Amino acid sequence: MRKLVIGLTGGIATGKTTALRAFKKLGAHVLDLDELAHGILDFPKIRSRLMREYGGEILNRRGRVDRQRLGKIIFKNIKKRRQLEKLTHPLILRKMRIWIQKIKEAGVVVVDVPLLFEKNLKSLFDLTLLVYAGPKDQLWRIRKRNGLAPGEALRRLRAQWPMDRKAALADLVVPNTQTKARLIGQVRELYRAFQLLRA
Repeated sequence: MRKLVIGLTGGIATGKTTALRAFKKLGAHVLDLDELAHGILDFPKIRSRLMREYGGEILNRRGRVDRQRLGKIIFKNIKKRRQLEKLTHPLILRKMRIWIQKIKEAGVVVVDVPLLFEKNLKSLFDLTLLVYAGPKDQLWRIRKRNGLAPGEALRRLRAQWPMDRKAALADLVVPNTQTKARLIGQVRELYRAFQLLRA
């Protein structure tokens, strides 16, 4: 038996977080790079750089980086978004590699990587898995989840690669076009298949 490392990705509001939680419940080792990135934003050196780049208005009352305020800035300006990625991504990837290396026992390892294909990270994983949803479903979910105006929701969606472009690069595609229970059922089937692949 060996360790099998899966790169999980999707787009905004496609359901990849739901899929990741389902994998964890089944017994997989899981890591969410978005959560890792959120913690990194408050590293003193990173926070100081962010304040220089984007101003003190990105901080909340407790002096921590407010992700919603930062998001409004970077999704309006591709140059600022790339500055943020250049600042944080090397550290995020380094921490991801260390985390994977520390898992010594055989098992299924699933890492949620939002920009897996955009940053050409496919070679870091044994398999890549895309959670797919169409743009209409994404827009509806973004507005419901984040309470965004239609224009802001569309701006965030257009800031990402189209899902069909990602689907063409993924080893496996799971459609999330029905119910949450259906998505979790598909994850359960995949987990059983991944267990067999480890043999």
